Amino acid sequence: MLKNRAAYNAFLSQKGILLSELGTQEYALDQQDAMNAIVIIEDLAIPILGGDVYLQSLEGIEISYENWSINRQPGESLDNYVRRSCAYTRNYIARFPVQAEKLPLFVLVLASDLQMLLP
Repeated sequence: MLKNRAAYNAFLSQKGILLSELGTQEYALDQQDAMNAIVIIEDLAIPILGGDVYLQSLEGIEISYENWSINRQPGESLDNYVRRSCAYTRNYIARFPVQAEKLPLFVLVLASDLQMLLP
């Protein structure tokens, strides 16, 4: 049941923007890279628990205080949760409003291996 996240981690290392200047070791992705990451995540059958949005401008990166979350429904199979969470995340990212001179960046929060074992 434990998932090999090497493909996703390699993608993050290559395409992601490390947010260490904001005090976190998370990686953020622009809209297109986030969409590509969702394909990898879905192929790995890992649910997306939600995510956070940051904004990048010439002055740097700042948190936007926008986020989303997707909870597993009672009795929902893991496969359905993966599909539903990926679809919801795709829709959220695709519809996120783009501001002039501020590029939205997305941090995807994935379920841990332990969380996937829980019903």
